[in-house]
Amino acid sequence: MGKKYLFITQSDLSMQDSNGRTLRDVFGYVDNKDIYSFCTNRKNPVLSAKQTFCIDQNRLFKKKRIHRDADSETLLKSKTIDGRNKKNPLTCILRNLAWNMSFVFWKSKFKKWIRQINPDVIVFNPGDFAFMHKIATFASKIANKKLVIYNTEDYYFKTWNYLHDERGFKKLYPAFRKQLVRAYNKSFNASKIIMHNTPGLMSAYSAVFKSTKHAVVYHPSNLIAKEADSSNMPITSEFYYCGALDKGRDKTLILFAKLLERVIPEALIVVNGPAPKECLKVFSKCQNIKYEGIIEYQEVSRNLLKKRLLLSINSLDEYQLKDKKHAFSTKLSDYVASFNIIFHISLANDEYNVIRDNNLGFVSSCETEIINNLQKLSNCLEKNVNPFKDNMVKFYKRYLNPISIYNFVRKEVE
Repeated sequence: MGKKYLFITQSDLSMQDSNGRTLRDVFGYVDNKDIYSFCTNRKNPVLSAKQTFCIDQNRLFKKKRIHRDADSETLLKSKTIDGRNKKNPLTCILRNLAWNMSFVFWKSKFKKWIRQINPDVIVFNPGDFAFMHKIATFASKIANKKLVIYNTEDYYFKTWNYLHDERGFKKLYPAFRKQLVRAYNKSFNASKIIMHNTPGLMSAYSAVFKSTKHAVVYHPSNLIAKEADSSNMPITSEFYYCGALDKGRDKTLILFAKLLERVIPEALIVVNGPAPKECLKVFSKCQNIKYEGIIEYQEVSRNLLKKRLLLSINSLDEYQLKDKKHAFSTKLSDYVASFNIIFHISLANDEYNVIRDNNLGFVSSCETEIINNLQKLSNCLEKNVNPFKDNMVKFYKRYLNPISIYNFVRKEVE
């Protein structure tokens, strides 16, 4: 019989949720029958009602039955209010207060559930919801097991109001941050190991939490690409971008399209992902952008395996860089695993550093570098070669191969 894993996260490891999918991918060696979840959003039909302890925020604040034993028939009907209102320091403080007050009413039931399942491993995915840190440390104490943390965020170091001034109550940010830092200190100091999805994150946190073990564990890729290059198949001059086009990415894409038209006029950019309505009008005026809307992850995976160029973009705005210093998109793992040429545009952050330091693709942080790299790329297209292929294969085998990651994680946490 396998070890029982309790995951403390707002998602119930649903593949429809990016955080849920990330955790499920990293701990992919755990059988579904051995997974238990404390969550605030029930969407995963694979887990039975007995495997989850779900506190639905909608029901919580409407004073309805708060512990939902939701089955698969009701999962897709559940909604969350998190996305209705943009967060600001006041709403975050009030939300945390409300959850702490509610905990009095279901604390004993949660304690009983933990003792019944008797988990062998408790995994916590931390974020900026301080109450979840309290739940994680509480579960750790009741089960008498140290936490295993898989961290993808740098909220601990955000001394500025990352919730954005235009959302109001910026003067309350210091109070919110003090509350959050205190929560991180408690959960991280109660951990057995803290795994981070980038070297930059590990470096930042290990300097603070020196007595805890730290490790870098990238998001694994389930993409299966052929290592042998099919020389008879030419690399097309078609760029593919999948992902959101918010937070200034749309401006970077438009800039790239204009420069691309100058250097490789025959090239096309195919785009999948959510985009602001105002962007679509601008895209329609760019003859080399073909916007194809939002598609399922399975279809994205098939698109990545085609022999084409993969575009990765971020905002070139300094504020956005500050806010996304340690961000690392899960799709970058799939980009590398596809063994296709990556063309990355952003200011220097963790994504930029990983691609540059491991020589996994072209990296550009300004117009001049974009043009220079496009000229180099044009030469690669003429010769039909991917100069980064060998490095990609090595990086995939060492850091992104699911089996390698499973072996490492299992050894560390069990």
